[in-house]
Amino acid sequence: MAAEILTLLWTNVDLEPGYLTVEGAYSKNHETVTIPLSGKVITALKELKKASRSEYVFVNRSGQPIGSVRTAFTTACRRANLSRVSPHVLRHTFATRLREQGVSDGMIQALGRWKEPKMVRRYAHVNNELMKKALEQIAENSPAIITTPQVRRTANSKCARSSAG
Repeated sequence: MAAEILTLLWTNVDLEPGYLTVEGAYSKNHETVTIPLSGKVITALKELKKASRSEYVFVNRSGQPIGSVRTAFTTACRRANLSRVSPHVLRHTFATRLREQGVSDGMIQALGRWKEPKMVRRYAHVNNELMKKALEQIAENSPAIITTPQVRRTANSKCARSSAG
């Protein structure tokens, strides 16, 4: 993934419809892929492009392509006073935030560019707040009807209605 960022050229970024293309030679799976961009990313890239004098999107202060994502990332984290964060952690955060917004597992898999659905389970974490939200949704959006079959009352039974559990 680092090679995708380090080798990204402005010719592979189309800011009007909001897509970028990663060439197969530099992608993780050796496949050329077109990736959609959010409005905030498009805005940031437009500003970056205004000041750019390089064919590469991400360059250092002297205009040369960045040689290491880790060095730039570590510096940014230090300046933001963040600890125990790595580029890999961002993939977990990305997938988890998508899940929190109710995005389907299939869409999370596509956006994360994982070939196997099991990777979504590995990266998109479920927390107590998300589970609580799901329970509230079902409580608010479900009829107040018990859906278990009625239990027949027998002469020896003390049960007047079916039990839900």
